[in-house]
Amino acid sequence: MSNKKYILFIENGSEMQEMHLNWKHFISIFIVIFVLLSISVFGVSKIFSKFQYQKKIAKAYKENDNLELSLNLMQKKVSELNKKINNIKEKDKAIRLYSNLPENDINIDELGTGGRVNRKLFVGNENSQKATKLVNVDKSLTRISKELQSALISYENLTEILKRKKQKLDATPTIAPLKNNAYISSSYGKRVDPFTGRIGMHDGIDFATRSGNSIYATADGKVKYAKYIGGYGYTVKIINGFGYSTIFGHMSKMKVKKGQSVKRGDLIGYVGNTGRSTGPHLHYEIRYKSQSVNPIKYMWIRKKL
Repeated sequence: MSNKKYILFIENGSEMQEMHLNWKHFISIFIVIFVLLSISVFGVSKIFSKFQYQKKIAKAYKENDNLELSLNLMQKKVSELNKKINNIKEKDKAIRLYSNLPENDINIDELGTGGRVNRKLFVGNENSQKATKLVNVDKSLTRISKELQSALISYENLTEILKRKKQKLDATPTIAPLKNNAYISSSYGKRVDPFTGRIGMHDGIDFATRSGNSIYATADGKVKYAKYIGGYGYTVKIINGFGYSTIFGHMSKMKVKKGQSVKRGDLIGYVGNTGRSTGPHLHYEIRYKSQSVNPIKYMWIRKKL
């Protein structure tokens, strides 16, 4: 390789100094510069990395604080849900008690959890406070899910039972067939027949009142017949269901027809004096499983007659 040398003039005050350099010197200088640059770049990179690390740490602390806040909010909501669940259970118990029904005996431990995955939860350190909170929240939500299933099943059972009870109540005669002033001229039971003078069974009660007064259905049902029947005169018979039927006799006019559905309180006809009768009145019968019963016992909601 060439031994060519280079002269470098350096001004030092009023004097000029010469520095003789060859290629080895240049290589050495280049190496020194490269090393210095590398050290500088490494230092800057290290400082930048430290800055990025500190930034990540700050972000992690912020996320940690947000997680803590979220867990606290979840615990608060779980507590509120527990109160609502307890309120639902108390109302369920009250309705069952009022309706003379047995208490809800559903075992929630036998219920599923709506597709939840049974897994162990970790948040950093398994024994950390946040991990404990999260596990407790998860357990509470699982229990609440089962409690809600139990409440839903109980509600559906109650709905079905009360619906059936309502249907039975709707089919049970509970009101007087007349709204206007009337009086009972002949009670239910044995009596002296006004036509024969003999003692016989009177299967209903007679309401004496003005001819033309309105007669009302005493329970829901379907009209079995509306026609003239011998001693009963113009008569309406309603099949109410659940073993009950009602009969209204001696009408002057009927306002319903065979097969027609009626509701409690619907107008079905007017008081008259048709058939075997001594004066304007309504003969009213209630039959349960084809046997006559005393209508007075079924006038639970009755205005002054």
